[in-house]
Amino acid sequence: MLLDTFVFFDFMNNSLNPDYARFHMLQLPLEKVKIVEAMQVEKEVQPDQNKVRFFRLLLEKCLSAAAAAKQLGIHVRTAQKWAKQYEKNPDSIFEKRRKTGRPGVLHDGHTSIILECIEESPSIALDELIEKLKRIFTELKVSKSALFDFIKEHCNLPLKKAWLQPIYWKSEEKIQERLDWIRKWEKIEIDFTRNCIFLDESTFHINLKRDMTWSRKDIPAVVTVPKHKQQQPPF
Repeated sequence: MLLDTFVFFDFMNNSLNPDYARFHMLQLPLEKVKIVEAMQVEKEVQPDQNKVRFFRLLLEKCLSAAAAAKQLGIHVRTAQKWAKQYEKNPDSIFEKRRKTGRPGVLHDGHTSIILECIEESPSIALDELIEKLKRIFTELKVSKSALFDFIKEHCNLPLKKAWLQPIYWKSEEKIQERLDWIRKWEKIEIDFTRNCIFLDESTFHINLKRDMTWSRKDIPAVVTVPKHKQQQPPF
């Protein structure tokens, strides 16, 4: 029983390693395998790593409930409750939690439309996006907060502060122009970093764009803006 318990908690702490998981699943009895599966679902729904670490200290390190709680920063009474629960029924330590609340009104059928709209206009507002969805899904009723959460969680597109960049900013011509400008002013006694004022009309043009945009979590929110009709300074 004690060996099974050690294998049980060691598996849960290393379950992200597929080879390790398969090896230790073979060592567990059938009833423990069912508990492991329930615990894996529980970890996906709402991670409870403190409880896993607590029982690791309690069972493997032979610490008291109070000592383990102090080491992990858990309230002593909470830890003692977990320990008593384990003594009564070891299989009830991790209970599978059920999701509550109404089912979402948005689903995969809406995802493709949302992604198309955002790809076409990365800074599209929620009101405009809802209008476009209702043109296709005429009976759709969704709040802006529900749509925002759906885009963030299911589409993996959080709303970020946009970095508005002129479309010509990284062109070879503009980079060379900036370099020539610096070399020119380096030969003059005027310190352009301290006593010069620069006027750039592109700032006015850029600020006409929305400064928030939808972008993947791992991709910077860079939005290019059209080039000005007038000649722009190098910076």
